[in-house]
Order: sequence, then structure tokens, then C-alpha cells
Amino acid sequence: MSRGALTSGGQKLVGFVLGRGLATRSLTQIRALYADLAQQLLDGRLSAPVEKIYPIEEIKTALAHAQQGERTGKILVAPTGDLIPRRKQSMRFLVLGAGAIGGYFGGKLQKGGADVTFLVRPKRAAQLAERGLVLEAQDGEIRVPAKTLLAGQIDGPYDVILLCCKAYDLDDALSAIAPAVGPGSAVLPFLNGIKHLSILSDRFGAERVLGGVTAVNAVLASNGDVVQSPVKIDMTALGEPSGRRSARCAAIHQAFTAGGIAATLERRHHRLHVGQALRLRVHRHRGHPDPGQGGRGRSIGDRRVVRVGRHRGMRPGRRR
Repeated sequence: MSRGALTSGGQKLVGFVLGRGLATRSLTQIRALYADLAQQLLDGRLSAPVEKIYPIEEIKTALAHAQQGERTGKILVAPTGDLIPRRKQSMRFLVLGAGAIGGYFGGKLQKGGADVTFLVRPKRAAQLAERGLVLEAQDGEIRVPAKTLLAGQIDGPYDVILLCCKAYDLDDALSAIAPAVGPGSAVLPFLNGIKHLSILSDRFGAERVLGGVTAVNAVLASNGDVVQSPVKIDMTALGEPSGRRSARCAAIHQAFTAGGIAATLERRHHRLHVGQALRLRVHRHRGHPDPGQGGRGRSIGDRRVVRVGRHRGMRPGRRR
């Protein structure tokens, strides 16, 4: 709209002063506002037209252009003169295993738009090539094509490596994922116990290893589909073992949330450690017998784990 239309056409322009508006809001409200704006920028829902981008050497020309009226967009100054705003690329996830846990997280992540590749054995790769990944989740069915790799086929690092194997397969898993671990990679394990954390740190460096715990009540059916039971258990959490905040954990959490994974960012590292021990105890806490106990329910050790977890703020079997 031209200036003439505003002055002679009887139009009324109403605006606001951002600084004054923010001064009346709490810090929590301000953070929520900027978080919403940032997400809209990433999603492409919020943008501004750009008329021209000048190199830094032509900043005087850029300023003169910016002062002109009747422009069709913003005037930007870039260090190289060839800076074009681009949408941030999705994080690249390598999921070791496409069974119950790996299939659940991989399917949900793909639903949210993440770039997911599964590192699997030949039999599972053939199954996924034929049927795709099918996840019968509590909130609906997900059917997506699955990108797969076999051991030895990884040709470069990934942003995040999700370890979703059995604890007894850890030694083989270390060798399989090693080519995918680069300087900026994060390894997020969803395994039983806590012994694997020190093993992963020794192999790849403590700075690349995150803490993670989950219980999603999923099984791998005989036809290769991943089926989640209707029992509501939300115990997925991740965080830095040191307890500090980090951009990588926030980005992973955002990818989880985009796919519908109910996850929490945990800064109290003891909850992640106790949570590992609680992971497979959740079924028993809800009355499901332990096959290893001959159907007798929780053992004395299980009851101790649950008691310790409660003391440290965990609530096994409840939604968090």
C-alpha cells in the first residue's frame, strides 16, 4: 500500500511499540512469544519478502536503497552478497534397530518430518523394503517408507544416533554405528540399565553421549509391524548426563514432539539413571507378571527400584 493511499484514502494504520508491549509481560510469556515466532519461521509460516541482498562492501548503497519508498521487500546486507534465507534442514537420525522401540521412534520421527535411516540386519531390511514401516500407535496408524542401511554401508556422520538394541548386542552395535559418529554427533541410547553409558563414553567420548529412558509398550509382530498396546505409559526422557541445558537436546526434543512422542527434557541426571532401572519394571508395577519370575510379579529387587524411584521423584506407571 502506498503512502498516498494511506493519507488520501481515509485509511487508518494501527501499530504498537514492541518494547512497551514486552515490558508488560513476564519473562515466561516473552520466552513463549519468541519460541512461537521461531517455530513459525522454521515451519515457513512466517516470512518477509526480500527485494535485494547487498554484499557488505556495498552497505552505503544498501542504506540508500532502504530509505527509498515503494519497495517490495526488505533490503539485506550479507557478508558475501549471496546469502539467501533457507529453511533449516531436518536433523538426520540413524536408528539402530527397527524392532519395537526403534520402529516406534523411527516411525514417529518420520511422521514429524525428520530424516530417518534404520541400521538393520538383512532380513529386517528386506521386510521393510517390501512393506515399509508400519506402526500401529495409540494415536493412529503410521505407514511410511523406510530407508535402511546394513552394517558397513554407512558413509558419513549423522546428527543423532538412536541406540534401540538389546543390551547384550551392545558390543556389535558399537562397531556398527562407529562410522556414523562424527564430531557433532549425539548418541542417545534407549537400553536397559546404566552400564552402557560408561561403555559408550569410553568408545565415543563422554561429550557425545546423552542419557535416555523410555517405556512405550510396543511389540514387533510376526509380519514386521510395530504394535503399541493401549496401556498408557509415558516415560520417555532425555538429557545431558551432566544435567546442563543444551541446544542438541532441545532440538531432539523438538523432533520428538513434532512426531507426537511425549518426551521430557530431564536436567536431573539421577532420574535418567533410576529411570533406566525402572524401564522394564513399569509393566510389573501395573500388575503384569515378570516372565523371569514365573508369573509371581515383582521381585524384592524390583520393589527396591520402585521405592528408590519414588524417593527421587519418579512415578512409575503414571503419566508425567
